[in-house]
Amino acid sequence: MIETHSNDYTNAELTDFCNKIYKCHFSGKSMIFQAFTHSSYANDHRIGDNERLEFLGDSVLGFTVATYLYKTYPLKNEGTYSKIKSNVVSTESLAEITEKLGLHNYLKYNSNSIKCGNPKKLHANLFEACLGVLYLEKGFAKAESFVLSVLKTKIDKMMETDAITDYKSALQELTQKRKQNLEFTLQSRSGPDHSPIFKYAVVIDGAVYGEGVGINKAEAQAAASKASYGKYKRSK
Repeated sequence: MIETHSNDYTNAELTDFCNKIYKCHFSGKSMIFQAFTHSSYANDHRIGDNERLEFLGDSVLGFTVATYLYKTYPLKNEGTYSKIKSNVVSTESLAEITEKLGLHNYLKYNSNSIKCGNPKKLHANLFEACLGVLYLEKGFAKAESFVLSVLKTKIDKMMETDAITDYKSALQELTQKRKQNLEFTLQSRSGPDHSPIFKYAVVIDGAVYGEGVGINKAEAQAAASKASYGKYKRSK
């Protein structure tokens, strides 16, 4: 005998729940019901599943996060964008949001899928399927707004943490915001030609905030940035 999980809710109850979560109105003919239908349940009951919606939602999610990163953090590089994006759209991240919102309580599935598979994956897929419906029925602006409402804080916190390991970029962003001029000036070059040591200073609007040494220009500037970041951040 196949054991299924449906929570015995009515379509009206699911609609009311989704209206509150997504802050919009879904009609009785909305695809939102399909978004909550896992393929294991759909196959047993010969109805449509949420896989195509999940595929669409995944693309909307990725585009939204990538665009936010690109526009909000123009001085970061592609590697940083990829690292942050990969984390915030991961199975664990999306499952956590799904469970916090309570979406998973309405998912219809064959319970054997949970026993044999990964429930976190089911919950992450549900998040993307619902996003797919939101995009199709309410437009990209609404879908984008929802994604940022649940992910923006996490993205910004990760960027702040990442900046601590990339002090040069952090300094560039902060001086740009404060409309001040940042320079890295070579203080000295010592040692033999085959193994030189460079010393750089961070100079902001003519004031020296710190120095750093390294075996090449990049390493010395990174060290100087780390030595200067805290002092400069506290200066205003």
